[in-house]
Amino acid sequence: MWNSFVLEHAGATPFHLFGWKRVFENSYQLSARYLGGFKDGALVGLLPTAVIRHPFGEPFAVSLPICGFAGTLARPDVDREEMEREFLSYLTSKGVPSLELRTLDVTSTEKSDEQLLRLKINGPAEVIWKSLDTNERNKIRKVEKLGLTVDWARCGADEFFHIYARRMARLGTPTHSRQFFAEILSQFRESAAILGVRKDGKYIAAMFLSRFRNELYDVWAASLPEYDSLRPNMLLYWEAIKYACANGVETLDLGRSNINSGAHQFKLQWGATPYPLDYKVLSRDGSYSSSLVQTYRVSLGRYLSSTWKMLPLRTSMWLRPKLRKYIP
Repeated sequence: MWNSFVLEHAGATPFHLFGWKRVFENSYQLSARYLGGFKDGALVGLLPTAVIRHPFGEPFAVSLPICGFAGTLARPDVDREEMEREFLSYLTSKGVPSLELRTLDVTSTEKSDEQLLRLKINGPAEVIWKSLDTNERNKIRKVEKLGLTVDWARCGADEFFHIYARRMARLGTPTHSRQFFAEILSQFRESAAILGVRKDGKYIAAMFLSRFRNELYDVWAASLPEYDSLRPNMLLYWEAIKYACANGVETLDLGRSNINSGAHQFKLQWGATPYPLDYKVLSRDGSYSSSLVQTYRVSLGRYLSSTWKMLPLRTSMWLRPKLRKYIP
């Protein structure tokens, strides 16, 4: 019933699918409460949430942590905000007094600190190639001459985790666990895949992708820092675009990035359109307040980043996944 509603709703994302509940529970032991609204026995709306319980402070629910956005889905005849208040009322009865809602409005022109970048696939790869800046095309040509190879589905969770963890260590950012990525591949065997780039048989860059209807989601992408001079990410993203063009994909979702960050600028060069992300917290009194995501990423995040970089690599790779579950 849940997935049927998701698949039929125009505003759904792959993160709304029920398999993510098992991912959160099996890899991070988070309490995932998937809430449904019913009318005359029929499901008319739903909201996936996972509860974050910090060692200090009150627990709070997020829709969804880790994922860019996965807000409320409702039938047109349903008052969405009223249903959200009912969902929070239920959560409060279970000891969870606040709910963070993460949504995307592709019609919005409001500014936000974080943006989601999405590339419309309008025609064959040649059309997108011609739309790229001459400098970007030259970068791709140079990478293609370096003897790097690209493959799908051979790069597994272990190989991806190694690349991803090394990159996050360089950035000073807590990483997801190896089990987290393996669990996603297990729950979404038909729709999740890893695109890998190899140099002399060794994986040096990879992209974790999820296919949902006519959209392709770049959920995570990383490359080994010692190979940055080869620009493997240029080949990685170009191959993802070519795949999208050849396989009926209409939108390539490149994920969220802070405005003016290096990742933000990198995604814009492909012709992606930025959209503001709306993160807000609904409290038990019915009021809305700003999300604390930016507080972590801008202030606390900077402090933690310098601390992480001081730790030995083996120590940090053991500790980071244990703390990642607390970061929404």
